[in-house]
Amino acid sequence: MYEKEHEIVSEEFVARKDTYNLKQVKMQIEKVTIIKALRATNGNKASAAQLLGIERTVLYDKLKKYDIGL
Repeated sequence: MYEKEHEIVSEEFVARKDTYNLKQVKMQIEKVTIIKALRATNGNKASAAQLLGIERTVLYDKLKKYDIGL
């Protein structure tokens, strides 16, 4: 359902020179965390939002922002 390569922040990502860009690193971590929450809730977005401590509408915005399949 969700891409495996986003399961963790990979060593390749950490080794990249642009990982000094805090905004990019934070976005990657946020994306990974959202995917993990969706996996933990078997794709239930309301439960994933609750697990993440955000509103469901905020989760939908982030799913769109990070192009995470609905």
